[in-house]
Amino acid sequence: MSMVLENMRFNVTQHGCMLALALPFAILLLIAGPVHWWPRYQSWSQLSKDKLIRSANSYIAHRAPGNGACLFVVECKSGRARLKLIKSMKDWDFEASKQIVWDRKFDDICQGLTANFALELASDNPQSQKTFEGSRRAVWSFYNDQFVPTRTRFGFAAFSEAETEPCVNSYSVTTP
Repeated sequence: MSMVLENMRFNVTQHGCMLALALPFAILLLIAGPVHWWPRYQSWSQLSKDKLIRSANSYIAHRAPGNGACLFVVECKSGRARLKLIKSMKDWDFEASKQIVWDRKFDDICQGLTANFALELASDNPQSQKTFEGSRRAVWSFYNDQFVPTRTRFGFAAFSEAETEPCVNSYSVTTP
């Protein structure tokens, strides 16, 4: 009987030590792990039309002052992702767009190398699009919680696989 009790004590002690070692490791992974999921989730959950517009204005002010920019949002066409030009902020169903973003990430729908939210400099003259070639297009980064250029020194971010409607000044969401 004493042998059984001693064995049980040893097992309880062994499990307690394993738990004591695993708990700090689990906390470390959550805080400083390879995937910083909390800031990205926070960026997604706090995203609003106003925040997108503020970020678009900031992007334009720093990268292409004096220009307007159009906002694009991901939509699903025939199971593939593509960007749709937002022509009216008032008529845009923002919550439906956020749901598509969520479903793309977690339900594996609407595949494609296409941004969820994107900007493009407005231009009524297609020839002037070369003016800010490196900054002409931007995509929303949940990691940075702002719009970032599609082309950087580290590579590029996908804008849209499919052709988009032209961004003209009448659809600009920013104030030059």
